[in-house]
Amino acid sequence: MFRDYRTRKQRLSDSIKEVLTNKDPQPGAILKAVDEYETDNLKTIKKLKRKKTATMNKINGAIRQSIDAHPVITKELTGSIGKRVYGAILDLEEEEKKKISMRDILIGLVIGVIITILVV
Repeated sequence: MFRDYRTRKQRLSDSIKEVLTNKDPQPGAILKAVDEYETDNLKTIKKLKRKKTATMNKINGAIRQSIDAHPVITKELTGSIGKRVYGAILDLEEEEKKKISMRDILIGLVIGVIITILVV
């Protein structure tokens, strides 16, 4: 049975319900479903940590640039630091927008083939 799951929790819930509706429910099957749920959660956590690290590196770089430009940091220079940090964050957002997925490439290829067939 194929279902479009919105969350991992829904997938876990359905897996456990499926095991419990069997005539002879096996605890191992429930543990397997929980293990898959935990594995997915750990992968998500690692992905978020990588993203956080990239963001922090950009912000740290912007602060270093500010220190290089203004060796003595004072309250009056917070605007300059803020602009550099803001620019680094905007730069990160632009990088995320530029990512092209494999799905986008395949859709472009299919559209190109269809147009070629219609023109020829």
